[in-house]
Amino acid sequence: MDIKVTTLVDLKKEVGRIVNEDTAEFPAVITYNRGFEHKTFKITIEEHEEDFFIDSKGEKWMRVKDKH
Repeated sequence: MDIKVTTLVDLKKEVGRIVNEDTAEFPAVITYNRGFEHKTFKITIEEHEEDFFIDSKGEKWMRVKDKH
């Protein structure tokens, strides 16, 4: 999937849509460019699963497998 966006608002919307969509295919590639006089950025989003999660307060949570 290669998505092209030209505004920061659209970039934020696409990133949010990709990470929240259950059926998203990874890696997802977004090309961001505001115009000829600006740099072009290629953003690649890959699914990555860790054994832990760090929340917004910096607290570390360990992932535990459910025994069911």
